[in-house]
Amino acid sequence: MPEIPDLEVVKDFLNERIAGREIVRAEARRPRIARSLAADDFVADVTGHTFGKVPRLGKDLLFPLNPDRVLARGKFLSGIGNAYVDDILWAARVSPFRKRKDLSDEELRKVYDAVPEVLQEAIDVVRERMPPDIHREVRHFLKVHRKASEPCPRCGAIVSEITPNQRITSWCRSCQPGGLIKD
Repeated sequence: MPEIPDLEVVKDFLNERIAGREIVRAEARRPRIARSLAADDFVADVTGHTFGKVPRLGKDLLFPLNPDRVLARGKFLSGIGNAYVDDILWAARVSPFRKRKDLSDEELRKVYDAVPEVLQEAIDVVRERMPPDIHREVRHFLKVHRKASEPCPRCGAIVSEITPNQRITSWCRSCQPGGLIKD
């Protein structure tokens, strides 16, 4: 599943190539994914229109058609995926197993401040390394996500990882105290 930095780069890639271009032919290979909010017949609705500038809304890219139509994929979703959550919490030095209600105001502020910092760094790296292959997932630059058994880039301790319910969680037990077992 693409995450916000990936989508930002794909958005820029598409805006450089399709904004202002006329749709001369269309095909909906997966009608549930590509749909028009203005009509039932996707192909007939989009053919002959011109793409506007593609914006990102949460984890969705919208494809506006001039003059007033928008294509969307499913419901609008906002959120940050676990790859970036791991690095945001690492940057804030907060354990991924701490409950929000148990975090101090200072810890919450650190998490809040880490979000734009981590995402902007990721956007810059993904922008540099992804195009022109926008289908490639760029994640090797992350600090702790999927870095199990490697040294933490901050303190050198070994990065830990668990996979409950097929969701990978990676963290540094030294930099992010407050693990799975209650002290």
